[in-house]
Amino acid sequence: MQNRSHESAIKRTSQSHPAKKIWILIRIGRWLMLGVFSLGVILTTIFLIGPSLGYDLIQADAEPSTLVLPLVTNQSQSNLLIVHTGRDIESSYVWIVDGTLAIDVPGGYGQYQLGAIWPLLNIDTKDATYQRAVFSFVLHQPIEQVIPIQTQSDLIGWPLLVQVLKVLITNPNYSGFDRWLLLKTCLIMRSDLPSQVIQVHHYDELIATLRFDPPAFTALADECGIAIMNATELGGLASQYGQILESNGAYVVRIDDAGQALDKSFIILDSKHQDVCLPVGRMLSQLLPFEIEITRASDVYQTYRTPVAVLLGQDVVEFLETY
Repeated sequence: MQNRSHESAIKRTSQSHPAKKIWILIRIGRWLMLGVFSLGVILTTIFLIGPSLGYDLIQADAEPSTLVLPLVTNQSQSNLLIVHTGRDIESSYVWIVDGTLAIDVPGGYGQYQLGAIWPLLNIDTKDATYQRAVFSFVLHQPIEQVIPIQTQSDLIGWPLLVQVLKVLITNPNYSGFDRWLLLKTCLIMRSDLPSQVIQVHHYDELIATLRFDPPAFTALADECGIAIMNATELGGLASQYGQILESNGAYVVRIDDAGQALDKSFIILDSKHQDVCLPVGRMLSQLLPFEIEITRASDVYQTYRTPVAVLLGQDVVEFLETY
């Protein structure tokens, strides 16, 4: 009798498991639907009250940044959507750049078309940090993030805005930070919708086109001057970085040889200026193809005559020696 009761209990438990799993899946589905609905309501509200106010709400005290969004089709190359998120909507810019311009790609790749860079790096499974550094050097400005947008064809105008908005809502692969950047992109595009693809025929023309006012480093240039020290045997390494930084409004106090070879690069902030100059350290790190430690020390100003110093080690040589 006891055995029979025990068998019945086991049978009832086993029968209840599928029902419990279904109930859990239903609950998860409801929460997901609620999350998507809530995101839709937030996006609709922001778009209804206007891009300027919506942008101010989500930008808050965030630093300006530049994004590269390769518009990836089934072809081997694509156009680039390039977005600068300023402190307000008026100082934000958006461009769609033709991807056929031939570019020297750092990392020993040689010359490729601009729109082929992301597919090339993706095939070689280069991580996000490496991709960011490549585009930073190609476009001559620090790049915050590279976010590919899968499209069926080359889009401009409202169809492109709709596609970016669709990716923002539906793509499960993007992080919360990526979605925040995409939301800012949508608001900037709504305010200044790109209606044509910019054709560039020379590299200098590309660099001149992708300029914004004020440049990235301008706000902190006076307080956070930069020393660039070459800790390798590759001549001109510090100068390459210095040219990019100065063209973006940085105050480069010193370009010099470090006097010793280092395997790894690092950035040092003076302890007294750490809080103010940390954004400068972050932008400097965007020019390097690997995660870099930003440290602090009490004698940075005394040693380098400026509160920010970047020491370029052997780990950047392979990345830049053919550039």
